[in-house]
Amino acid sequence: MGLLNLLFGNKSEAINIYLEKNAVLLDVRSNDEFSQGHLPGALHIP
Repeated sequence: MGLLNLLFGNKSEAINIYLEKNAVLLDVRSNDEFSQGHLPGALHIP
C-alpha cells in the first residue's frame, strides 16, 4: 500500500486533494521509473 493510499484512502481521492491544495509532489524515483509514469506536475528529484 502506497503512502497516498495510507493517507487518503484511494488514488483518485488522493490526487484530487493534492490538486485542490496546490501541494508540491516530489518524486525521488530513478529517471527510468519517472519516465514510465508520474502524476501531472510532479517535481522530479532523482
